[in-house]
Amino acid sequence: MKISGMKFMVMSMTTLLFLYGIAYSMSQYPRAEREERVDLTGTYTVIFHGGTYSNDPAAVAILDIEGDEYTIKPFTSEYNYRIKKGMPAEAALKESRLFISSHTDFFRSELQRIIDEKGEIIGYEVKPLYNILRFGMHDILDVHYRIKDKTVSVTVDIKRNLKRRFWDREFVY
Repeated sequence: MKISGMKFMVMSMTTLLFLYGIAYSMSQYPRAEREERVDLTGTYTVIFHGGTYSNDPAAVAILDIEGDEYTIKPFTSEYNYRIKKGMPAEAALKESRLFISSHTDFFRSELQRIIDEKGEIIGYEVKPLYNILRFGMHDILDVHYRIKDKTVSVTVDIKRNLKRRFWDREFVY
């Protein structure tokens, strides 16, 4: 194959991957957006994800609105989460913030609304932010949502670049 033909093939593949990435990222729903005001009402099913050991940094609370068309389910092993149903908004938020604040480097919590493709709120995410001195950034968690047939799957993990940096130093978080 000629060099110019190879360049064309590489450029074509790069363009195709770039366009696929844009289309994929633009259609990612549901997604979480920061919630400035806190005036939750109603009843929630609360998913306490993580917290499997005393200083677990991957602890997140998901508040699933009861009675809507969506059900939020964690995509992980059963030992990695627990669920409480029928919690009033105030109690759900208070217990969620308490749950995520147990890490020794906890800085503050962040509330985000989870929205569908129509912009409707389908739940809330209560996420910990950590002391920047320990991890080099406040937000160390990747929380992803995928939807299929009105069921929203949620995955939680430490950000890849942070895992790689601490794994190379044999750091245990």
